Amino acid sequence: MKIRIIFLALFLIGCTSNSSINKEIEVTNNNCVKPDIKTQTGILGIWGEKDANYATFQITSDSICYLEVGCFNISMKDKNIKIKYDGFAENYKFELDSMDQILIFKNKESINKFYRFDGD
Repeated sequence: MKIRIIFLALFLIGCTSNSSINKEIEVTNNNCVKPDIKTQTGILGIWGEKDANYATFQITSDSICYLEVGCFNISMKDKNIKIKYDGFAENYKFELDSMDQILIFKNKESINKFYRFDGD
């Protein structure tokens, strides 16, 4: 168990891109924060299946890293995320619960629910 957590930590550190997770919030001319920035930064972090012993993936501002698969570029707009896999792309709508602890990905074929991973 401890080996898995150590491996996960090393993997996630290694695949994190140079861009900062704490991306600077863009402000409009009238000093109002764009409404989608809070939601987009809310999905940044480590996510896993309910009651899992290890995380499924980590989302940074420009990539998603899966434990056994690797990292892929993403782009976000409003509540949409596009994951650019090798040779194809997948588009999802995403939602967060009121406490930013549950992430739901939806597309035409599936609905997937992930939980913020705390490593316990």
